[in-house]
Amino acid sequence: MVAMETIMKKRWGILVAVLSVCFCVGAPMGIADEGDAQPEVGVTHDQLAREVLDATGLHSFILSKPGTVQEVFSILRVNGISPAEGWKAGATVTKADLARVIVQAMGKSHEVENPGDAGSWVAYLKENGYPID
Repeated sequence: MVAMETIMKKRWGILVAVLSVCFCVGAPMGIADEGDAQPEVGVTHDQLAREVLDATGLHSFILSKPGTVQEVFSILRVNGISPAEGWKAGATVTKADLARVIVQAMGKSHEVENPGDAGSWVAYLKENGYPID
């Protein structure tokens, strides 16, 4: 059981690293902080959703490849993965969106201390060795 836990921790560490690099986490590099103006180069919910779909293996549920944005959003929603305000085509991803989606994809949302607080999702990742700052 310990070996499986170690494997899963490494897997999620890789996912966080890949998503962080793909999206150059940080407002100046593409992800907006809560309350920030739009970043110069924005990462959209569409892009994040497709990356999460691929990273979790849920892409196999899309019947017509590559699938519409709405199909991608729907598959993630059905699996309990979405930003606090829901998926919005063209919307810019915030750190809170990214953290929430990663924690949900990990199946750990029940461990977030205060799910109504956007910072709790970021804090959960940081506390568990997956900082996205």
